Amino acid sequence: MKYIYYLFAAVALLATSLCGCMESVPDPMETTTEVLPMFIRVTDEQIGVHIADESQKEFNFGSTLPGTAVIKTMKITRGDQPPAVVSISVNGSIASWLELSENNFLLDDQKQIEVTVNVPTDASEGTYTGSLMITYKQER
Repeated sequence: MKYIYYLFAAVALLATSLCGCMESVPDPMETTTEVLPMFIRVTDEQIGVHIADESQKEFNFGSTLPGTAVIKTMKITRGDQPPAVVSISVNGSIASWLELSENNFLLDDQKQIEVTVNVPTDASEGTYTGSLMITYKQER
């Protein structure tokens, strides 16, 4: 019977020490991702036009001519979240045309990023699409 008490005490001591270790392990990284669709229409018309509606969560670069660059600005904010690393990736038919003024940065305040689409001079008429994926990674 005496051994059962020792065994119980040893198990309790082990459980207490393990619980203490578990509390000191940092929380895993928290990641949030937002995907924004992108569109641009390449045309041979004489003028390219885009009227911005900034309330939309998309990048509509409007209509433009081959060989031109279209620039839009996005503002990234963190609200009341802790500072985190932001990375931006692009896919789709306009991915190789896209240039970002900044990528893979620490967001500790709001940041403005220029998103430029450089349309090649030999681009065919048509609508080109893609998506911009913004990943916010923080350590808790």
